[in-house]
Amino acid sequence: LMTGLAYYGCTFNSAFQDSNLIVKEIPADLSEGQMKEVQVGEKEEDAVLVSLVDGKYYCVQNKCSHFGAPLGKMLMYGDKVTCDWHGAVFSVKTGRAEQGPVFNGL
Repeated sequence: LMTGLAYYGCTFNSAFQDSNLIVKEIPADLSEGQMKEVQVGEKEEDAVLVSLVDGKYYCVQNKCSHFGAPLGKMLMYGDKVTCDWHGAVFSVKTGRAEQGPVFNGL
């Protein structure tokens, strides 16, 4: 469990089960208010969502906890990412579910 720990300038706020998943390189092309899917392993599901909000990098899981939609392909407003599939909204800072048909955060 890596909740709240910082690795390579990236704050992990989601409950990653595999502590070997570490972002090795922050995307250089990431601007304030943007997010990007980053591969941290060999498998497709080994991806995290890295965002830059208020001058800090945050990492949460890249899959919506409702049906597994790839959040890196969705839109972010402020510090919230909205899943287009069913309208679930998550905080990219905390991973907390803010709205929608979900009970679990990221």
